Amino acid sequence: MTDLSTINQKKWKEVKVSQKKENDKNPKINVEEKIKSFFQKDRIKIYISILLFLLSIFFYYLSLEGCFKEEYECLASKKIIFFKILAVKLIISFFISSLLLFFTSKNILPKFLFPFFIVIYIIMTFCQNGYDLRDHGRYNRELFLIFNIILYCIYQIIYLFIIYLKNKKYIKCTILLSVILIPMLFYKIRTQDCSNWDIGIGNIKINNDIEKDACKIKKPKYCTIDFFDGVFDLSKFGSKKCEGKGGKRETLESISTQIKNKGNYFVFPDASTYTGESMKSTFQSIVLSEIAPVNNETLQNFKGKPEVFLKFDNNNHGTVEIKLQKQDKLLEERRKIASKNSVKYETIIFIYIDALSRRHFHRKFPKTVNFLNKYLIDNKNKLKQASSYQFFKYLNFRDNTYMNVLPMFYGGSVYGQTGGINIIRHFKEIGYITAFTQNNCEKDAFQITDWSAEGIEYENYDHESISLFCDPNYHPPVATWKGIGKFSPIRKCFYDYDSFKYVFDYGYQFLKVYENERKFLRMGIIDAHESTMEVVKYLDQPLFDFLEFVMNNYFNEKTAIFIASDHGNNMLGINFMLQSDDFTYEKSLGLFSIIIEKENENLQYNQQRLITAYDIHDTLLYMGKYNEKYKSRENKGQSLFEKVDGLNRTCDKYYNDFDGDRNVFCTCVPFNE
Repeated sequence: MTDLSTINQKKWKEVKVSQKKENDKNPKINVEEKIKSFFQKDRIKIYISILLFLLSIFFYYLSLEGCFKEEYECLASKKIIFFKILAVKLIISFFISSLLLFFTSKNILPKFLFPFFIVIYIIMTFCQNGYDLRDHGRYNRELFLIFNIILYCIYQIIYLFIIYLKNKKYIKCTILLSVILIPMLFYKIRTQDCSNWDIGIGNIKINNDIEKDACKIKKPKYCTIDFFDGVFDLSKFGSKKCEGKGGKRETLESISTQIKNKGNYFVFPDASTYTGESMKSTFQSIVLSEIAPVNNETLQNFKGKPEVFLKFDNNNHGTVEIKLQKQDKLLEERRKIASKNSVKYETIIFIYIDALSRRHFHRKFPKTVNFLNKYLIDNKNKLKQASSYQFFKYLNFRDNTYMNVLPMFYGGSVYGQTGGINIIRHFKEIGYITAFTQNNCEKDAFQITDWSAEGIEYENYDHESISLFCDPNYHPPVATWKGIGKFSPIRKCFYDYDSFKYVFDYGYQFLKVYENERKFLRMGIIDAHESTMEVVKYLDQPLFDFLEFVMNNYFNEKTAIFIASDHGNNMLGINFMLQSDDFTYEKSLGLFSIIIEKENENLQYNQQRLITAYDIHDTLLYMGKYNEKYKSRENKGQSLFEKVDGLNRTCDKYYNDFDGDRNVFCTCVPFNE
């Protein structure tokens, strides 16, 4: 007698065979089964990958609040800082592990993915691309991970799409389209038209034929920046306007605990009173600890010059107030000094934009470019009110702020820092009132540390508006990725406005308060220093408005305006990963223009000569001391009001300034071939 269970098993096998035949006839069912089995078979791996992903989020949350000091100091601290630093490492580790498990499920190219992610993990963990925990090193790594995640999500979608297309009816067509379209897309990216790359203001081009053996800028073969221009503008999604964004009282109080329940009106400390150790890695923590509640009585006893205030309404909505104070006693002293010497320019305005190349300035600043074109020295129809000059071969030393700002404002170099002339000290000594404002919580464009401060003899400005930008609503301590902050890839909203608005507001007030006085104003803007290369476009209109305001109200034969950067964009975005020629070249070819009233043939001549930050330094010195020639340390620079000897300008001359990487960072032929 046949066992009943045996009969059932035979029937079950027959049913399975029948189902398999039916599935073979019906591709849709076959595909659905494959997808279902994919997730069922590897469900344990997927669950673990999700768990690791959640753990990475948890450790990221723990790492948001950390140490104000450098990493080795934080590690030596008795606080829980060590755990927070460890948390950041675990974020990367768990995140990579989750991706590994997910993408090796069903054996999707495991031999390729595993070593690839291991290499990324090593890079992300050990390559610190910033000075300390507060800087942009970690931010770069996290954003780089995000780009990789996006790429592999796209890969996964394509993989699943191919499974669905296993139906013979569509697969041939899909393969044919892929064979045609993918190479076309790749070719389009790699051969993006570079015809406009060497064009400047007024359609003037880089001229490599002026002198036979002088610096020649090679035109890139591949241009991807223009191809992706506008694609990664993340501000389109929710940050088109800054109203109601960028400021919460609880965020400020969570760091500056001394202001809790102490009114609605606060003053930020005067950064010009900070010296020594207070300027270094602890700068932000000191600023935040000295934010104070004020009223008419306490304002009288406040240390320094209270000029930047924050007012909260009953809904805890913050408003920034800037009230620049005229220093009558100091002004009287400077007037006495000024009466004893003459200078060529009484008002010098220096607008510094971090990480902006000459070419990217043309992409993102159409209104400002048109403004400069109206007064361009090479424009036959130029307006007579002013003359603007553009310097095509302004060469930067590496893609590093410190290595360019040091010679620009201090006349020194990384190798042998001492010996240069401090621009601000020089201006003070000949009767100028000086002011400095930037949307960056640092005492200079670079972070001042024991190493960077060695030999530069830092000089405080008479007026400084920096401390406002140490507010954690704009610059979160340690947490470098919150969608906000100075390196954010989205619009930098801060108490209802773009953060650079407060830079311009301070500049407007300084020019008005010292309208008829000898003065030097330096304004720093960091919006171009981010990975998408898009955020800086919001600066165009305000910069144009400021230049128009100066031209209409304060510009005369004694006024000079500088617009300069330290280098081009160097952040880890899509163009960095592609490493196209235009991105590589632009890192070392920053923006530099000068606006003065009169035409000057030497400035015009030097527009097509190799110049560096040393020349900017010496030009500032020349402007501040009429008819006297200054030379930077080791005669590396000269005033641009004198003709530059192009034959004497080679990459070898600045070998040390390139930190030995002349072949990589010098864009002059033959070193870029």
